[in-house]
Amino acid sequence: MQNITRNIAKSFFSIAIFLGFAWGAQAQNQLNLPIPDGAQQTKSQSFDNTDVVIPISAWTGDTGVLTQVVSGQLQRQAFKIPKSGLTEQQIITPMIASLEQSGFELLLSCQGLQCGGFDFHTAAPVQQPPAMFIDLRTFGAITLRNANGDYFFGVVSRFASDIYIQIDHMTAGHLDIDVKYKQIALRLQNTLDRTADPAEYSNTLEQGGAIILSDLTFESGSAKLGQQKYPSLNTLAEYLQKTPSAKIILVGHSDAVGSLQGNITLSQKRAASVRTRLIKNHQIDPARIVAQGIGYLAPIAPNTTDENRDKNRRVEAILDQ
Repeated sequence: MQNITRNIAKSFFSIAIFLGFAWGAQAQNQLNLPIPDGAQQTKSQSFDNTDVVIPISAWTGDTGVLTQVVSGQLQRQAFKIPKSGLTEQQIITPMIASLEQSGFELLLSCQGLQCGGFDFHTAAPVQQPPAMFIDLRTFGAITLRNANGDYFFGVVSRFASDIYIQIDHMTAGHLDIDVKYKQIALRLQNTLDRTADPAEYSNTLEQGGAIILSDLTFESGSAKLGQQKYPSLNTLAEYLQKTPSAKIILVGHSDAVGSLQGNITLSQKRAASVRTRLIKNHQIDPARIVAQGIGYLAPIAPNTTDENRDKNRRVEAILDQ
């Protein structure tokens, strides 16, 4: 057994990930991760100012997959090891040991169906083929965090005779954010009940969830709401008219392109435009509607593709509780 372990150890090399970022002060971090010999890089990305939704638990029927939204700098790499005889755990175990030596604490380690299979894969920021191929029955996933709030997420999967590895290192940015924005962002980050279907607006709001006004259109870079009629606003107005005691908060969201303050300002103006439309066109009492903007603090998808950034540019409504 010792010989087998020694041979496996010899088949690994270390990959250094250097991260430099600026959030009021300069900092640099380095991770030396053991990657098996013969690994071929399939993807390498770096984002200076982005958000990543990182899983911190396996899937359960009660809570789904618990996640943490982390803002900062992302270094992402993916590898393929052709015709590898290693198992997922033989690759993951030395990664965990190396990260723990670097001051990271293990939050999650699970495998395949234990993680939640398809449900976990959907919630996690796993890359698409050809960079990554995943066997939902046997993949291994880990999440670790250090005292600075930096996160590491890794997934390893055998697919046919090959092994695929993805490693995400998120260096958290430390931003001075007003308490009111933090409170709304935290509430929306923890909201599992969210719908874009107007038929579900009433039930979702009364269960404490968020409704997405998904048909709204704004001019690019502008807070001006299009002049057409929007079914989502008609349905929301009908709910408010039938429920005179209800008060709502309209929450504007943005993608992660640009500064946080600039995105908060734009997203708040867009929420205010929606508020004005409800008041003027649907005769809703102004005292029953508050408009807030929280920029990119509560994304519903990682800001790593145009499609996901489009999803994150939205206005939601929640009950003012």
